Amino acid sequence: CPRGFAGDGVSCADIDECAVVAGGAPYPCDPRATCTNTYGGFNCTCTTEGFTGDGFVCGDVDECALGIDKCDPNARCINKLASYDCACRIGFATVPDTCTFC
Repeated sequence: CPRGFAGDGVSCADIDECAVVAGGAPYPCDPRATCTNTYGGFNCTCTTEGFTGDGFVCGDVDECALGIDKCDPNARCINKLASYDCACRIGFATVPDTCTFC
């Protein structure tokens, strides 16, 4: 049978690579990804918010480096795993969701 199929060579059936298989083969995708079985194969897609990648490896999105954070212009963006924090710069105080000059 071709790759992605199992059988006796005459009759072949699609293997669900996303299901736990005999022999304890590991889940083929990153733990932060969803596996979708396809005919003769499978796809992995990063689905956990704050992560990106090819589905086999899902890495942290650095919102600060990408400039997609929603920090106040007078705040410094601090990247965290799957998130970020905003810290007001020196001379500014946090007033709900903004940094105000002291």
